[in-house]
Amino acid sequence: MSFLAYPTMWYPKESPMNSMLGFGGGGTGISLGGPSLVLTQFVRTFTYTGTVQDYTVPDNYSNDGVQSIQMYVWGAGGGASGGMGGVYSGRAGCGGFAEGLLLLTAGTSCKIIVGQGGNVTGAGSVMFGGGGADPTGDGAGGGLSGLFETSYTHGNSVIIAGGGGGSGGNGQPGKTYYGGCGGGTNGEGNISQSCDGSGRSNGGTQVAAGQGGSALQGGGYNSGYIRGGAGGGGYYGGGCSNTLSGCGHPGGGGGSGYLHSSKITSGSFSTLLHSRGNGAVPESSNTYYQTGVGNGPESGGNGGNGLVVIVENVYA
Repeated sequence: MSFLAYPTMWYPKESPMNSMLGFGGGGTGISLGGPSLVLTQFVRTFTYTGTVQDYTVPDNYSNDGVQSIQMYVWGAGGGASGGMGGVYSGRAGCGGFAEGLLLLTAGTSCKIIVGQGGNVTGAGSVMFGGGGADPTGDGAGGGLSGLFETSYTHGNSVIIAGGGGGSGGNGQPGKTYYGGCGGGTNGEGNISQSCDGSGRSNGGTQVAAGQGGSALQGGGYNSGYIRGGAGGGGYYGGGCSNTLSGCGHPGGGGGSGYLHSSKITSGSFSTLLHSRGNGAVPESSNTYYQTGVGNGPESGGNGGNGLVVIVENVYA
């Protein structure tokens, strides 16, 4: 198995539907002409492994209005460049957060992606989950986290939390080189960072990636003297759009999140801005959050990996 399961007993509050099913007043189960079935809660926790993980919608899930499968998803944080010894480097972008009820048929085979936090140097391979790799050594983007129906492809996206962008550096005193936080509907971008503000990065949206990015993947940028941190992975990845020389390297934009219109219900996003406090991550007070997940660190640190938690309330 690629997850950890923690079964606990769970009973709905009294209602006409519950009474009809035999739950009135905190009953112990229902009888459907055979052994009693009890509505039971299983918590499936998926952490970063660097591989695509498997999840199958339980066979005893019928989506009849009583049972539920709740998802909590955190994208990975970007890596923080140590540019100029960290003197002029900013904070990397934190990962985004997405949640909602999963509406897929029992037995459906799904793929889980848990994003890899961006590394400090940004050089080398793209981070798992599509965090961009910067070819010049600024911070890498964090990878997306999410669930995909059948296969890990853009068209099979069901729920995604975007990864944060890597920070830049090598700039001037008093200037900021933050990476944008992951989305959300849109990944954070357009943070004024250098000289006259022309050096900015762009986040992914619902229809397009930032410069150098693409569907599911963030991008880096290098045209000689113009470069910066790489974008985070997402439904569409963030990018880097520095257009001004001599002003340092901006951070990358965050990747966008995604909620499928019919396969996720009661869905919502939560995101933070680059000016957040050190170590702040969206929905860090959630019961299932794990310390360090999605963190966009200060200069010279790797980003926190992502996290996917699935809470099943099914008859067993």
